Amino acid sequence: MDQSPPEPPLPQKVLAAALTLRGQNRRDEAQRLCALVLDRHPDDRDALTLSAVLSLETDRLDPAADAARRLLALDEKNPTGLMTLGFVAHRRGHHDEAVALLETAALLAPGQPEIQFNLALCYDALGRHGEAEAALRRELALNPAHALAWNDLGTQLSRDGADAEAEECFRAALKHRPDLVMAQFNLGNSLRRRDAIEDSVAAYQRCLELQPDYWNALINLAVSWRDLGRLDRAEECLTAALALVPDSPEAHFNLSQIALLKGDFVTGWREYEARLHAPAPVRHRAPFSRPRWDGGPLHGRTLLLHTEQGLGDLILALRFLPRVAAAGGRILLELPAPLTRLARRRPEPAEVIPFGSPLPAFDCQLPLMSLPGLYVDRAAAIPAQVPYLSPDPAEAAAWAARLAGPGKAVGLVWAGSPDHPADAQRSLPAATLLAAASRPGLRLFSLQRQLRDGDRALLDGAAGTLDDLGPTLTDFAATAAAISGLDLVIAVDTAVAHLAGALGKPVWLLLPFAPDWRWMLERDDSPWYPSLRLFRQRRRGDWSAPLAALSQALDRFAAA
Repeated sequence: MDQSPPEPPLPQKVLAAALTLRGQNRRDEAQRLCALVLDRHPDDRDALTLSAVLSLETDRLDPAADAARRLLALDEKNPTGLMTLGFVAHRRGHHDEAVALLETAALLAPGQPEIQFNLALCYDALGRHGEAEAALRRELALNPAHALAWNDLGTQLSRDGADAEAEECFRAALKHRPDLVMAQFNLGNSLRRRDAIEDSVAAYQRCLELQPDYWNALINLAVSWRDLGRLDRAEECLTAALALVPDSPEAHFNLSQIALLKGDFVTGWREYEARLHAPAPVRHRAPFSRPRWDGGPLHGRTLLLHTEQGLGDLILALRFLPRVAAAGGRILLELPAPLTRLARRRPEPAEVIPFGSPLPAFDCQLPLMSLPGLYVDRAAAIPAQVPYLSPDPAEAAAWAARLAGPGKAVGLVWAGSPDHPADAQRSLPAATLLAAASRPGLRLFSLQRQLRDGDRALLDGAAGTLDDLGPTLTDFAATAAAISGLDLVIAVDTAVAHLAGALGKPVWLLLPFAPDWRWMLERDDSPWYPSLRLFRQRRRGDWSAPLAALSQALDRFAAA
C-alpha cells in the first residue's frame, strides 16, 4: 500500500517558529518561514502581518508595502496594513500621506502602541513637535517599557528646554534598555545643559563603553572636560574623535578653543577655520561663491568682510581694519545694525553695510573672525593700540554732562544674552553685582540692555543707588558715548566689555571658571585690551573669590 506524503506543519507552528527566530534577531530566517506559509496560504493574515513587520524591521520597503496591501485587500480597515503603509510613506519622505494613514490606523486600533510611536516619528518629521510629544505620551501610557519612546520623548522635551524632565525620560529609557547608546548620549547632553558637568562626563564615558567609536560622544566629553579645566583630557578625546572622523568640523573647532586658550595661536587659528563648516549657530550664513581673501595685496579689488558670531567677536575684529586697508582695495564691511553707526566712525575708507541688506558686487571675501589668523601668530603680535573705536564727540559731551557728579562713575553689566549657551556660567544676578559694587565714593550706572526676571523690580528699588541707563542705549554708538563719561566699567563676559576695552576705558571683567578662548589661562590681564583686568573664578560656579577680589580693588579705586 502506497504511503501518503506527510502533512505539512500547521501554519501556526511555522509562524511560532518564525516569531522565535525574530526574537533572536534572525529575521531573514523568520521571513523565509513566513514565505513558506504564504506559498500555501496566501491569505493568512498572521503570516502577512509578520511578513510586513519583518520587512519594515529589515528596511525592505517594497515587500513591506506589498504585504500591507494584501492585508488591506482582505480587510480595508486592517490597522497593521495601514500602519505599515504609513511607515513606508514616512521612510520615503511622504510625511503627510504617512500621517493620514497612521491617524486612521490609530482610530481603528487605539490600543496599539506601535502606531502611536510611528505617528510620533511622522509628526516630528513635519515639525509638528507638540503632536509628536502627545503621541509619544499616548504610546508610553500603553507601553511604559518602550525605551525608544522614552528616548524620543526626552529629545522632544530637550528641544523645548525642559531638560530636567528630559533627563528623567533618558533615565527611564536606560532603565528598560541599559545598552541604548543614544539614550546614554542624550542623557549626557541633558546633564551638560543643566550644568551638571561631572555627571555628564560619567554619562559620556558610559556611552563610550557601550560604543567606543561613538565620535560625537568623544567630542561632547571633550567639551565637558574643558569646562572642568581638564584640557589634557579634552585634547585626548578630540584626538581620538579625529582618528575616527578626520574631517569633523566640531572636533577641529573644539581643538581650536583649547589651543587658543593655551596661547598656541598657530594651531588655534588654523583649527578655528573649522567653525565655517560647523552647524549653526557658529556662523550666520551659507558660504559665498566668491574666492576667499588670503591677506595679500588687493590691487584695487573689492573685499567683503562679512559678519559672523557675536557682537563681541566683531568688536575685537575691527582692530584689524588698518591692516586690511593697507592691502589697497575697496572694503565692504558687513555688520549687525547695532554696530554700524559706531563702525562708520573708523578712519578707514570702508563702506559699512547693515547685515541683511543687499550687498554690492565684490571680488573676494573673508569672515571677520578669520582676520586674526592672518596677522596674529603669538600674543605679542596682537594689535592692541587703544582706543580703536570712538564715540561721536557731541554725544560724548552730552553724556559727560549727564554723568558728572561727585565721586567716580561706574557702569555695571551683570548678564549677557540668555540665548548664549554658556549664559548660566557667565552671568550673575543683578543683586549680587550691585552688593559687591556699592560703596561710598562710587556712583553706579546700569548698562544692562536685556533685563531678567526680577531685574526691573531691583532697578526700581535701587533708584538713587543705581541709575538705569539701559533704555537710552539704543545701539553701540550710544553705549560708547555713555561709557566715555564713566570712570570704570564692571562687566561679565559680554560685548560691552569688548566695547569698553576697544574704547580704552578701564574695564574689570568677571570670568567663569571655564573662560572663552580669548581670555586665555591664569593671567589677570588681556593682550587684546590693555585697559582690561580679569577677575577669574577659582572653582566652577563659585563667584566668591572673584567678587572678593573685585570688592578689595573697588575699595582702593574709590579711595584713590
